[in-house]
Formats: sequence, structure tokens, C-alpha cells
Amino acid sequence: MSYNSKLPADDEYIATGPADIRENFRALKEDQIVNAGTLSGLSVGNASGNIPESNGTVNANLNADRLDGYDASAFAAANHAHSAVTTSTPGFMSAVDKAKLEGIAAGAQVNQNAFSNVLAGSTTIQADSQTDTLEIVGGANISVVADATNDRLIFAVNGKVASAGYADSAGYAASAGSAPANGGTSTTVTGSYTGNGGQQAPNYFGTNKAGFLMMNTSINGDSNYKNFLIMDNYSGADVGGATALGLGRQTNRAFIMRSDANRTAWNESAELITTANIGCQSVNYAVTAGRAYPYRSDGGQLNFYWSGQGGQPSWLWGGNDGVNMYVYSPSNFSVNYAIHADYSGSGKTLATIDQIPAAHGKQLFTASGTFTVPAGVTQVWISLCGAGGNGGSHSNGSNGFCGGGGGGAAANMAYNVTGLTPGAEIAVTIGAVPGGATSFGSYISCAGGGTGGNGSYAFPGTGGVAGGAGGVPGESGMYNVDGSTQTPINTNTPPGGGCLFGVGGIESNGAGYGAGGAGGKSTHDAGYSGAPGMCLVEW
Repeated sequence: MSYNSKLPADDEYIATGPADIRENFRALKEDQIVNAGTLSGLSVGNASGNIPESNGTVNANLNADRLDGYDASAFAAANHAHSAVTTSTPGFMSAVDKAKLEGIAAGAQVNQNAFSNVLAGSTTIQADSQTDTLEIVGGANISVVADATNDRLIFAVNGKVASAGYADSAGYAASAGSAPANGGTSTTVTGSYTGNGGQQAPNYFGTNKAGFLMMNTSINGDSNYKNFLIMDNYSGADVGGATALGLGRQTNRAFIMRSDANRTAWNESAELITTANIGCQSVNYAVTAGRAYPYRSDGGQLNFYWSGQGGQPSWLWGGNDGVNMYVYSPSNFSVNYAIHADYSGSGKTLATIDQIPAAHGKQLFTASGTFTVPAGVTQVWISLCGAGGNGGSHSNGSNGFCGGGGGGAAANMAYNVTGLTPGAEIAVTIGAVPGGATSFGSYISCAGGGTGGNGSYAFPGTGGVAGGAGGVPGESGMYNVDGSTQTPINTNTPPGGGCLFGVGGIESNGAGYGAGGAGGKSTHDAGYSGAPGMCLVEW
């Protein structure tokens, strides 16, 4: 309810009058009187001299001193204009700047540094446009894999690279001693020695690496210095650790080692069996202790007995290629040529080589000389051999290894020489011991056998090599002292190699022609002599 000038009414009940009076007083006090017709003689309106009315029409000649508490000086005049903006002063945007902004695509980002040219060797590759694409292609046996997820390229070698001039850096190098200069090449890999006997743990080079190191790690009783190749091609510990191959620097021996899975120690080692030590190896452990049998092609076992037998066997082993062996019946044999033979059944000795009559003629040379071609002869058959090699010596008294047997000389039987002129003289050279070559002019020559190696306290002597076809190498020496009592073992010395015309010596000089002498042992330190060469001319 609001102020009502007609209340209280003249005719209303007295009881209601007080309430109307109180309401009018309240309205005068609290609601205030609005829309007064005049105030101090002024009317409400928008004209000059009216009390201003808020009805959306501009009131004429209304001079407000303040607006929202601010003086007029705080506001810009109607004709005010801003200057164009600069990089250092705020202002309005120019038309040129507006055009530039319009040229920026939606979502564009701040420019980043990029290469407009790529230099490959002496060739410059230039971008042809803002969106040009550079293609990267792998060369021979080089693959390029794009990893779009991680924004990277992976280059890998998937075969053999023909050559590489140099590398700017390498993942690991024990030493740079033999690294070539830029653009150079190298055929060597440098090893190292770190002092203290070179004793290094298996992880010295690290995993997935290999390196060369000199160490004197003791293996099988050998504590001499060795050249080791240490390899660890895997970083895990589930399949063991590093391995090493060592070759003796002071002894002709070879070794292998293996580390624990953590690469903290070399926990297993062994010596490799070679031709230099095979004669002194022993079996320390075998799953089964039974003997090893040689087997025939049908699976049957063979037994070889070291026991001399009398009589003649029904079958003999033999072969033509040195690989496949067969049995032959001696009843089918015929002797086409023999230097010397004994007929044990009659007690008579068959003729020696110089006693065998020739169909036309023959001449045996056991010393150098000259052969004169007989009248009417234009071809001859030459059988000859070089001299056998001497056996190696045993040079340590009652201890040590035997010397090697001397090698048998090369030999040739019934070599045919044609186109000779009767009366012509041909020089014949007979090989002298040890190992001299025998020749018949320039037509044929047979080399002598090699001298056996000398035995020592540490190693046996190696057998002398054969002079060539028709000769047999001497056998290598063996240890000649009982390992438990250190007393000499007077076993046979290593025999010399034989040839077609002689038998290698067994604790003796070579017999016949061209055979090697036996090696020396503890009871006969010096090696035995080989047999001289010979040349038999037949026509």
C-alpha cells in the first residue's frame, strides 16, 4: 500500500481510521513522494528549465559536473583521434599492419630455425620451395628406418660394407695406437698391456665389446705371458659371461677361459690340444671308462695287437687314396720292384737293387757323377730319391722329451726320359745326408727329408717333414721320463720316415736309401743319421 490522500475517508468507521493514518505517515516517510507535478514551481520534463526526467530523451542544457564520480577532464573530447601503433608506442592499427595479420593462416605458429641448404660432401642441396621434401636413402647394405613415433631415423648396417675411409669416433677402443688418420686405412688392431702381469677382470673391456690384452694368467700350470682375445658379445647375465682365447708368447701353447655371469672372475680355463702337446695329454675324466674301438664299415669292432706274428696273413689292409682302407689278399700281389728282399723260407738272400739284371742296361749312382747316354739309346727310366733327414737330438740327459724322427726323402720310380742323344753327358747329383736333393740333369729332381726337431725339457721334437711324394714324415718325439718317479723310460725313439727305397730308422740310422734316422732319447741323446740318396738309370 502507498500514500493515499483520500484516507481516512469522512464516512469510514472510527475503528479503521487510525490504521489509514498510520499507513500514510509510513508512506510519506519510507516510500517518499514521486512524480510530483511541480517542485519549487518547476515542472518535470526534458526541456531547458525542467526538472530532468529519465525517459530516454536527452535533457536540454543539462550540465552534469561529474559522471560516475569523474570530472569531464577524465574523458576524451568528441574530435579526439589515436596515433598509429608502433613497436614501442600503443596506438591504432594501420591498414598495412591489418593486411599482414589477414595473411596469417589460422593455427599458424611462431617461425622456428630451419636449414634452407643441406651440404653433402661437396654438393649443396637447396630447397626448391617452402614445402620441398628431402629424401634420405641408404647405400649398399645400409638401411634407413623411420621411427615416426619418436621422430627419429635409424641407420643400420645389414650386410658387409665394402670399405670405410675412417670413423670420427668409435664406441670403444682399448688404444688409439694404430688408428689411421682421417681418410686412411688400417690392417691392424691394437692390443694393450696394463702392467701387474696384465691381470684384469673379465669386464675390463665391458659388455658387447672385444679387445686384445697381454696377461700372464696361469692356466694348466703355465704362468707365462699370453696374448688374449677377450670377447663379451652380450650384456645379460642369463647365459654366462666373457670368454677369452690366449696364445702363448713364450711357449707354443693355446688356452681358453670363461668367466662367471657377473664378469667378476675367470672361473674356468683349459689348454687346447695341439700337435705340439698331443703326445703328453691324458684323460682325467670320462663318462664311461671303456676302450674306444675302431669300427669296420659294417659296424664290427677291430682289435689291433702289438705282438709280432709269424707266417703270412690271409688279408692285408691297404688303400689308394689315404682315406679309404680295404683288405687285400697277398696271394694276388706281385713285386714289380724291390731294393732288397729276404726269403725267410729258404735262408737265401734275394738280389739287391744293384744286382738285378736289366733288360738292356742299368747304372746305379750312390755318389754324384755323369751319365753318358749309351749308343743306340734315346730314352731311359730313372728311379731316384733324395737323402733322408737326421733325427732330432734329446738334449736334457735323462729328462725331457725325445727328438723327432728324420723325414723320408721324396722318391720316384721308373720316370721316363725321352729324346736323348747317344753320347750326351748328363750330370747326376746324389743328395748327401742330411736331406740333400738328388737330380738327373734338369729332367727330374727329388728333395731330401727334413731333419727332426730337437727335444727339450718342455717340448718334444717334431718329426722331420717328408721331401715330397714317395716319402713319409718322421714321427714326433714323446716324453721320456716317468712322471711319478722321474726316472728314464727306455722306450723306442721316434722312428724316422721311410721312402720307396728305404726304411726309417728305429733306434738306428735310416736303412737303404732316402730314409730318415730315428730321434734321440735319454739313453742316446744324439739323433740317428738319415740314409743317403741314390739314382738308378735303366735303358
